Amino acid sequence: MTFQNWFGGVYQDEKNFFPQFAIDIDNQRAMYPEFVVAEDQWKAFVADRQGTIVGKSLADRFGWKVGDRIPIKGTIYTGQWEFNVRGIYNGTRAQDDTTQFWFHWDFLESGGRLGKGMSAGTSSA
Repeated sequence: MTFQNWFGGVYQDEKNFFPQFAIDIDNQRAMYPEFVVAEDQWKAFVADRQGTIVGKSLADRFGWKVGDRIPIKGTIYTGQWEFNVRGIYNGTRAQDDTTQFWFHWDFLESGGRLGKGMSAGTSSA
């Protein structure tokens, strides 16, 4: 069992849509084994609260590589958010979605946009 939360931010321009999720880092890989991340990259992601794992198609689309810093303007969770690309995932099947952007639930929860312990649907403003 795991959880994810839709983030809904904008990268550079509103036309640059891609799915962004705050994830449960403890259970993500067990729940979605079809998404493969190199072990060293996953460990770097887990160790960096501002870390992100991006899909291969998404990384190719914007020319991102491990180590890049990605600014996302929040729409639901307002403000400027900064993420560090710590890994790139691939799918094991042709139909696997490699356009997603994952980051730490804890970063969303304690990043000044939600009060600690509040549910994702509750604003702290």
